[in-house]
Amino acid sequence: MALKGLTIEEMEPVSAAWVDETNPAHQAILTVAELSGLLPKLKGVHAELHAAVPQDDPLAKEISQLSATTDATHDALARGVYGYLTEVALLVDDGTPLLALRDELMPEGLSAVVHNTYRGQAGFAALLRGRLTSQSRGQLRELPLPGGKSLHDAVEGWLAAADRLGELEETKARLQASVPTVAGRIFDARNRWIRTVNALIANAALAELDEEQERLIFGPLRAAEATADARAARRGPAQVVDAAKPPPQLSGE
Repeated sequence: MALKGLTIEEMEPVSAAWVDETNPAHQAILTVAELSGLLPKLKGVHAELHAAVPQDDPLAKEISQLSATTDATHDALARGVYGYLTEVALLVDDGTPLLALRDELMPEGLSAVVHNTYRGQAGFAALLRGRLTSQSRGQLRELPLPGGKSLHDAVEGWLAAADRLGELEETKARLQASVPTVAGRIFDARNRWIRTVNALIANAALAELDEEQERLIFGPLRAAEATADARAARRGPAQVVDAAKPPPQLSGE
């Protein structure tokens, strides 16, 4: 799962293990030259992350959590649609129309869709609706899913999740405008944490860690990802009809 799927509350204890000098994860990082140089940066982003969400700002936390869960739904549905068209094309005499439909939905591939920013995902959905032809919609309706649904329902659920991400980003922007010292700190802290952790992961790949080092250093991260994956699974492609509906409204809206 991409790091953006973690909530800020899940990020904090992950980096806490890395920067705590008494923690085995920290000690393991010190033994790897490719990683130890990142410790000052990790300490900085962890401190920023730890202080980013004040206890008296529940709306900011709610936005962060809703964005993460909505993005998980978005990504699961997009992956399901892409995988469905790709795999079914292998089972029919001529899968070319299915692959053409897949490429019409995601002309730059699946990765460009699921790894986009929240605003980018919302913008992609708006553009896709504009270029999706009635013929293509008809093709999607003819592709069945269990429970009497069709692939068209899955696509609508995916696009509805993208719309909701755009709405949440607008809500976050309004919050940042009204309380820039709080909301701006949250936004910057999350992005810097993600960039730094991605650098740690990339350097670890270059260092070719052994199994014990991998477990000590990335155990907390893998556990957080498992939690996020379980959350995404509960809102996965099987929930096509529910996913097509907007998630619950923010209590502060």
